[in-house]
Amino acid sequence: MSRREGDGLDASGSIHTIIIDTQRLFRDALRRLLEASSVDVVGEGRDVEEALRSIPTNTSLHLAICSFLSEADALRDLPRAAELRRFHPGLKLVVLADLQQHNILLGSLQAGVEALLSRDISSDVLQRALELVQLGQRVMPAELVQLLRDPACRPTSRTAQQEPAVAASDLSRAASLTPRECQILQCLMDGRSNKEIARDLRLTEATVKAHVKALLRKTHMTNRTQAAIWAITHNFQINDVHAPEPCRVKAQPDFAMPPLHMLPANGSLVGGSLPVEEGVLVRE
Repeated sequence: MSRREGDGLDASGSIHTIIIDTQRLFRDALRRLLEASSVDVVGEGRDVEEALRSIPTNTSLHLAICSFLSEADALRDLPRAAELRRFHPGLKLVVLADLQQHNILLGSLQAGVEALLSRDISSDVLQRALELVQLGQRVMPAELVQLLRDPACRPTSRTAQQEPAVAASDLSRAASLTPRECQILQCLMDGRSNKEIARDLRLTEATVKAHVKALLRKTHMTNRTQAAIWAITHNFQINDVHAPEPCRVKAQPDFAMPPLHMLPANGSLVGGSLPVEEGVLVRE
């Protein structure tokens, strides 16, 4: 597993890691898997506090892998794990959990984790995901998009008095879109394929692809799923298509959205890399 230069490794180049899981057998198995690479497991425990007590004095941490069997464990320990960044700047958080538990999905987003993975994935997918995390990417399950489409499931929003101003960069991205690109971005938010968009808007698929490529460039996103998540979490709305600025975004979300790699539900590998599905993942 590689890590970019300047990311705070020790002189040996090892990635100091802690493992958190209530089951000792799972911790032991994960330790053996990780130590076959450059990962150095320096501590482990049933919860964050126990893992920290097992770490040698004055040891820096680079990675925390938190595996949760229950929603209660996740919601208790996620804030504590995120708090570790105060003492270990640059620490990356990876969560293994049941992806059908929506509160864990949302809690992980709000904690700013770098990866949210199923406990049922293969060792190959885990190692590849950890490599992406060390390269500064965020790896999230495809279920995330469907969850964020449901307003009732989105992270709690602030009151009108508490809402911050929208970032100038996000306002600029929305304002740069043409009326047609706004319509197509709305279709991406609805999860429609290029074929469905072409049918509904009476365009050719080639034209739709060209518009998708253009809106990805203008919004600084790398794939259609990332663009959809950006639009959903920023309350993207279409105004009058004939207005000078046909679409807009509202208050900034409660969590940042760094570059995303999306894993389909089966977490399988294709050709030695992470799975590639149209609109789901961009191959490295």
